[in-house]
Amino acid sequence: MRISRIIIIGFALMFGCGEDEVNQDDRGISKIIELSTPIKYKRLFPEGNKLYLTTDFSSNQGAITEVYLFDLTTFDLEKLLTEEGFGKATISNDRTVIATSTFINQTNGFEVRISLHDLSKNSKRTLISSNEHSIAALAFSPNHKYLLYDKYIDSRNTIRRLNIENGEDLQLSGEGNAVYIDYSEVLDLLLIDTYSEFYFMDWEGEIKSKKVSELKPIMIAQDGITVLCKKNGEVFLYNAQTTEINQITNLGVDLNPVTIAKDGKTILLSTDKDHLDSL
Repeated sequence: MRISRIIIIGFALMFGCGEDEVNQDDRGISKIIELSTPIKYKRLFPEGNKLYLTTDFSSNQGAITEVYLFDLTTFDLEKLLTEEGFGKATISNDRTVIATSTFINQTNGFEVRISLHDLSKNSKRTLISSNEHSIAALAFSPNHKYLLYDKYIDSRNTIRRLNIENGEDLQLSGEGNAVYIDYSEVLDLLLIDTYSEFYFMDWEGEIKSKKVSELKPIMIAQDGITVLCKKNGEVFLYNAQTTEINQITNLGVDLNPVTIAKDGKTILLSTDKDHLDSL
């Protein structure tokens, strides 16, 4: 994969701009300012240029989590969902259901909640509610039968599989501090990070790839085999089939990969306002 265009999204102002308004400098870098808060979750489906983004922030009404649909062609931004509490979200493969996991402060403690939001029916159902453990929704299985989530308990982060229909709840990863990163529809595998290394795992919890320790994985590109990674603030690409590693940026600032666009030549990165101004 050869990257020829870099777009950087900063977090300072709230506005959109059309593709013809995006100017590149002599390094092939464009700066787009879209969101006032950092991106907590993102997903780009293989067949299109629609990117789903999640942000959370404090407001006068308390903590808020929002889910957006971002068009990579027009840079239009559409808000899909607003939920109480700090959190993140994931969306089903058919784009009809969003699962949110939110942390809600209360007068007598806190509540951690995983909920399903059916966009077609405008309905909401709570799957898990707890005031004891840190939990987070991660991904839907291809058949939408299972919801992958993680659960932090006894100083360990484990990955679990919840049956949405009957409530059966199984632990998939026995490793301490295992964290889900992304899902590859091409490989039908889950990208898992343990903070010291990453690997691919199937829906039964079996490891299906070599373990990589040199890089921090961020997400999987649209081709389903390229992993966008970071090391010392710079961006790298890791090919899950060939195990080849390529460095993409050398800008000397802390950058976070957002996605690679459908053309395979444009990479979107994010950074904060201070770093954006230094470029």
